[in-house]
Amino acid sequence: MGFRNTRKTCCTPGPIAWLRTLSLSDGSKASVIGLDAIFEDICGHGAGPSPETASEIVRRLSRKNNIPLSLVGLYEDAVLREFTTYMECRTCEDTPEDSQAPALPRKGIFSRFMGWLK
Repeated sequence: MGFRNTRKTCCTPGPIAWLRTLSLSDGSKASVIGLDAIFEDICGHGAGPSPETASEIVRRLSRKNNIPLSLVGLYEDAVLREFTTYMECRTCEDTPEDSQAPALPRKGIFSRFMGWLK
């Protein structure tokens, strides 16, 4: 029995980082390999969510995944939704550290120890 990572956030796909399941608009699901790497590369080039970006992502996905030509439109819709969510999560995580948000008090054994020293 091996260790299985079950922690999830909005930006992590689940236990297997390189495998992601897309929900197609016809109600079916499709597992794809390499979507996160493509998202990172597209973001690195400064592209935002758009139908053209979705077409490029599906084109790249088809190199490692079997995508039937009859379902390309469904894949593009699903990828566009996922990429939009991915970009929103990146925006939340990329907030500057010197923002106006108040610092949260530390909790833990070290902060208790420092409190005793005062």
